[in-house]
Amino acid sequence: MGRRKGLLAELNQYVYRAIISAVGMSIYVLADSFFVAKGIGVLGVTVMNLTMPLFNLMEGLGLLLGMGGATIFTIYKISNPKIANRVFTQMFYIGLLLGAFFSMCGLLFASKITGILGADAETWQHTLSYVRIILICGPFFVFNNLILSFVRNDRGTMIAMVAMIISSLTNILLDWLLILVLKLGMVGAGLATSLSPMISILIILSHFFRQDNHLTIGWYGFDFKIISSAIQIGLPSFLTEMSNGIGIFVFNLVILHISGNMGVAAYGIATNILLVVLAIFTGVAQGIQPLVSRSYSEHALPKIKFVLKYGVACALVIGIVAYFIVFQFGAQIIGVFNTENNAQVIKIASDGMPIYFLSIFFSGINVVLNIFFASINKTRVSLALVFVRGYLLVAVVLTISALCFGMSGVWASLPIIELISLGLAIMSYFRVETELKNGIFEIG
Repeated sequence: MGRRKGLLAELNQYVYRAIISAVGMSIYVLADSFFVAKGIGVLGVTVMNLTMPLFNLMEGLGLLLGMGGATIFTIYKISNPKIANRVFTQMFYIGLLLGAFFSMCGLLFASKITGILGADAETWQHTLSYVRIILICGPFFVFNNLILSFVRNDRGTMIAMVAMIISSLTNILLDWLLILVLKLGMVGAGLATSLSPMISILIILSHFFRQDNHLTIGWYGFDFKIISSAIQIGLPSFLTEMSNGIGIFVFNLVILHISGNMGVAAYGIATNILLVVLAIFTGVAQGIQPLVSRSYSEHALPKIKFVLKYGVACALVIGIVAYFIVFQFGAQIIGVFNTENNAQVIKIASDGMPIYFLSIFFSGINVVLNIFFASINKTRVSLALVFVRGYLLVAVVLTISALCFGMSGVWASLPIIELISLGLAIMSYFRVETELKNGIFEIG
């Protein structure tokens, strides 16, 4: 009983800090949308939603390296510290290369990327300005997620939480200053958003000066075995993050065809709120991940199951509370982002949000189970579920729903996708549980 209480206390600490960190990573996008709506109008919300997939790509790559590398780091930190250190070094080098790639894209291909995202004549200039700044500052978005994952797995959950709180508050202040006071429009929004991960990284770096820090940079050559293992483990987290981006991208294109820019603005309002809820779910999953990986390395099945049940219970409670808030205060939420009181936006958003947000009753458990599978080295299971949920079902369900029911079908497609995905995830869990009961623990 004493051990169980100790594990519960540790879980509470890891999860609430991870939730605050994850929410902090999404708040700057929400703050941007709010201040852009104030400074530019509802068309600015459309621009924010069109560019959202870029954040998913950059932050997803940070998770790919961070979650994958940190899981191996945690497993080997006790049994083989030298390998653990090599893992961090390899991920750090790859992060540098990816960051340089995004900066190059911002300097050379911002216009082409703006067109791919779906900007038209009405939104082109605003979108281009924002895309260019975000991509040039891409290294900071990649490194923020990468370093956060490793520091959290090195018992640095407090500094990770503090970093995200301070950077998010600073971002809100900069949004107000650059967009509303200095009237810099989307350029100001891009600068404020880009400075947020910079500040977070500067704060996180203090972890490396602690006596109990295990993260150091060595001068190793690329170890493709380590890189391959980390990518395999981190791939589900990356594909999950990217599935959000791909989903938003596809939804944007479909909605542009059905309802135009105002439809995308209404969808953007709902998406901004949903991303915060999904960030909380991700925080729960990232919070339990170090303890799941540690328990797995100890072959402690009862601990694994206890930690997973805790994560699922948290996701359910959060989902219920979030839906109640959206259902009760939907009109006020729409009004915050629709400062011009555009009637078309009000109509589309108010009709769709109660349907759209039914998805959170299922998505929270899906997010927890997905990272859970990756944390116990069941990457094939996790990858299969991510592919079905984030790519295959989006293409099939959204297409059929939109063709048959228009905007109503678009709103309803996400709950259907999440429900089908949850059924598949639960079946996968029972199969994995049977393997663990039979003593099948694969490491490496």
